[in-house]
Amino acid sequence: YYPLSYSTVVYAGAAGSCTAMCWNPATSQVIIVFTISSDMYIQVGDASGGIPITWGSSVQADAGVNPNDKFDMTWNADENVAVLVYDNAGSGTKARAFSLTGTGASSAVVAGAAVSFGGGEFPDKKPVAVYDPEAARTYFVANRGSGNYYISGHLVSSGTALTASTVKSFAGDTSMGSNGQYL
Repeated sequence: YYPLSYSTVVYAGAAGSCTAMCWNPATSQVIIVFTISSDMYIQVGDASGGIPITWGSSVQADAGVNPNDKFDMTWNADENVAVLVYDNAGSGTKARAFSLTGTGASSAVVAGAAVSFGGGEFPDKKPVAVYDPEAARTYFVANRGSGNYYISGHLVSSGTALTASTVKSFAGDTSMGSNGQYL
């Protein structure tokens, strides 16, 4: 068990906020995403030696998206990728998968292409992303409409290549089911 907490990070002299992380249990690596201004960065840490975690270099995950802490990440153990779901500057929801080559903190981060979910919905608050190994899908759910309803969507991964669904709303979309059971 490694206690992990969100914290302030410093990159190239600028302070950012670390607000999403996931864990690769096969390699004891923690992957974090943080923002500085309107850009997102990803960084890999090696926890195989315990605490303290040894951190590698940060690389840009996306630029100019201004996600305002509206992003989350989960580990897809079947495809060995970190899947990041985020607000695209208030104009929709995007996702991107990242693989790690090598071991430890010096692992290279390889980014797949960013994909946009269908529909124009985007999160008002921080989304939650989770990988379901039974369905082989990454799901996300988020608050929308200033707290009046929720939105959700899913991704299918093939390595770092993602296929995104249309974002659906829990507000009157009968294809979702009365309680959102048909994500």
